[in-house]
Amino acid sequence: MVLALQDVLVLERSPRNLECIDISHLGGQETVGSLVCFTDGQPDKKGYRRYRIKTPVAGDDYTAIAEVVTRRLKNASKDTLPDLLVIDGGKGQLNAALEVLQEAGASRLNVVSLAEEEEEIYLPGRSAPLVLPRSHPGLHLLQQARDEAHRFAHSYQEKLRHRKLKASVLGQVPGIGKKRQEALLRHFGSLARIRKASVDELAGVPGMNRKVAEVLHEFLTR
Repeated sequence: MVLALQDVLVLERSPRNLECIDISHLGGQETVGSLVCFTDGQPDKKGYRRYRIKTPVAGDDYTAIAEVVTRRLKNASKDTLPDLLVIDGGKGQLNAALEVLQEAGASRLNVVSLAEEEEEIYLPGRSAPLVLPRSHPGLHLLQQARDEAHRFAHSYQEKLRHRKLKASVLGQVPGIGKKRQEALLRHFGSLARIRKASVDELAGVPGMNRKVAEVLHEFLTR
């Protein structure tokens, strides 16, 4: 698959190290980015990264992609950059990444985008997309990376959503503000474990005191 992809994209070297970026959001909210890494055609999870988008984007994938690429490049040397960067999306998403790479002086990095519906591959400097046969092994590798980036982004988004729901429950308790919500969830790991905790255990969490712990315990066990 790797050699087939090198051949069809006319790359100088084999894309042994491939990274793929995906953006996910729920109606413009809780926007997150994911970056997955493939080495020699196989997922390499030690290279996975996830990003909670800091820039207010309200569903703007282009801005979110620009932020993820910027953060990916921030501390990277040329030796740590991938042989090929894949962006989930079409020409607009590709251009958003290219603009960041140009500004960062990393324009020599090979980058393409993959549009999902027709599986069109967009390349820099080429107006028409490249469409490969569905059986092409190079396309299969791009699809695997894209699908894995989807999965990783969605799992992170789901985690944030559940965390937000848990925090909203805790936020109903008098004396439990945002900092205490975060401290409790960080300490116990889940709302279920907080429910099972004793007053002494709740009071022992940094930022808590016994009075608030008693109120919280009563609220969650009534």
